[in-house]
Amino acid sequence: MQDSLQLIADSLQLITDSIEQAEAQQWADSMAPLQAEFQRQYESKNPADDNIAATVFTILTVVVVFGGFLVYNVINNRYWERGIFPPFMLNRKINRYEAVVCLAVNIIRLDKDMYFEKRAYLQRFMSQHHSEIEGSVIDSFKSSLSAPVSTKSIAYWLNKHITSEKKTQLLDFLFDLATLDGQIGQKEYAELRMFCQQTGLSEQLLEQRVEQQRRARGERLYEEQQRTAQRTNYTSVNLKEKHMATLELTGILTEEDLKKAYRRLAKAYHPDVAVAGSEAESAELQQRFLAIQEAYDYLNDLV
Repeated sequence: MQDSLQLIADSLQLITDSIEQAEAQQWADSMAPLQAEFQRQYESKNPADDNIAATVFTILTVVVVFGGFLVYNVINNRYWERGIFPPFMLNRKINRYEAVVCLAVNIIRLDKDMYFEKRAYLQRFMSQHHSEIEGSVIDSFKSSLSAPVSTKSIAYWLNKHITSEKKTQLLDFLFDLATLDGQIGQKEYAELRMFCQQTGLSEQLLEQRVEQQRRARGERLYEEQQRTAQRTNYTSVNLKEKHMATLELTGILTEEDLKKAYRRLAKAYHPDVAVAGSEAESAELQQRFLAIQEAYDYLNDLV
């Protein structure tokens, strides 16, 4: 009988070594009542009369435990292959981690503008909120990208395992990810709207974020227009002053003064009139005349 009990213990230890600690603990907890009953039956009977029953029970225990674990993984793999987040997945940190990555991939796939920036944003978010998970986010990202999982099935699983507050935080993250390129597209909006519907969140939460994003974008555009106008105005003033200096004009610009100054300077620096002592002087006179012509054309549009 002791050999039988040792065989059961070794079997449970083998399973424990093959899966994550948290999952192994749940399997061990589920087997505890069965082991207790077996121990009670053993203590109440003569060991000599119970050898056959103990052997049978040992075999059945090993078969049930191994079989259950294998069936659990087979069923989950079938769901993954069909693009469905397995509804029977245990509530573990690694599974919540995968759920978030799958949701993020679904958003990024809809609009690949700033693709690498969005992927980097996902990495930062996961390192901040799931730092206890070892491994690269990129591996999970690539896996989800090659075999997408439906948002509806992810939401169904999340409803059983996280609070409304956590779901709201997740909506904020997905919205920020979708609008990283400055705006939210129709497909992204529809995906987030479905996420709200499937998780029981109010669609008003999404509408509020959309309105805030539009208002912030409008304010940024207005500020940029103001800065552009200021730069344009500053440039215009500088050009006017530059051209007036070229024509040796000061004070208030009038059409009469402009024409007088132009005729005087054009006559003085015209290549056919001005005398140059060398090729360098000739080139300098040519540049001076072109500057006078440019200044006159610019200022003439202002009077």
